[in-house]
Amino acid sequence: MKKKIFITGGTGMLGINLIHRLLKENYKLYVIYRNKKKLYPFKSIKKKINFVKLDLLNYSKLNKVIKKIKPDIVYHLASSYFNPPDLDLNDHINNNFFITLNLLESLKKLNIDKFIFSGSAAVYGNGQNLSEKKNYAFKSDYGLSKLLCSKLLIQHNNLHNFPCIELRFFSIYGDWEKKNRLVRGAISSALRKKRFNLLSKDQNRDYIYVADAVEALIVASKKNNIKGIFNICSAKKQSTHKLVRIIYKKINLKKNNIKSHFNVKTNIMQESVGNNLKAKKILKWKPKFSIDDGLSKTISWVKNNTIHEN
Repeated sequence: MKKKIFITGGTGMLGINLIHRLLKENYKLYVIYRNKKKLYPFKSIKKKINFVKLDLLNYSKLNKVIKKIKPDIVYHLASSYFNPPDLDLNDHINNNFFITLNLLESLKKLNIDKFIFSGSAAVYGNGQNLSEKKNYAFKSDYGLSKLLCSKLLIQHNNLHNFPCIELRFFSIYGDWEKKNRLVRGAISSALRKKRFNLLSKDQNRDYIYVADAVEALIVASKKNNIKGIFNICSAKKQSTHKLVRIIYKKINLKKNNIKSHFNVKTNIMQESVGNNLKAKKILKWKPKFSIDDGLSKTISWVKNNTIHEN
């Protein structure tokens, strides 16, 4: 019998890529969505997926859906966005903490194989070589809400021996990235031969290509008797300004197409670079794509998918 996989956040970049990857294996997929318009990435494969329209804040309906499906594996990828100006702390708490609480409560009486949660490096704050043992120093409401989710999962595991793995992702980029994100935005501007405006001072980030992030999700779901928190990152420092220059060079445009219009308020974290030794040692996972390879693949994807302005 096919294992049943329940996916929240399936219409986001990570979810879309995960779903396409899972279709290569023998699973029965149940994907949660709220807005039908966001299902266009699955147009060619929609008959292979069971879509469930559901607001995760509606515990009663969620509980009924979970009892009916009885999933074997849960990928909890649903989340608020990182630091958008139109979200306040209450929005982040609702769209991170409370939906996670509802999901855990609905799963409590089921004997699931694995619960994979997409955490965030935003819980760490500034720093290099950030490990899972790093003291928390979040600098955003988003980071606080993700940390509360992490603490909730630890407590749930302690009380119910819950099979949970938290993957703390750093800066994911690649296919289906939103157009207002740095990598996608720079590529789109360069392909249109338009000037790209840098809105914040140079920062150091840890970029990971989405295919590597998806592979971490797959690996984590197949590991028996392993729980805990794992950083999913390249462990390599990358200047955001240099990243944009690399993109423009790959598309054969000069750097004078890049201009700076700094907004000090957007410069929240100067650097966020992770340590992935725990994931390498225990999950046996490591990134396969260099920043150069990942950017080339992303540029190729954007060229072939210009209609998809998500």
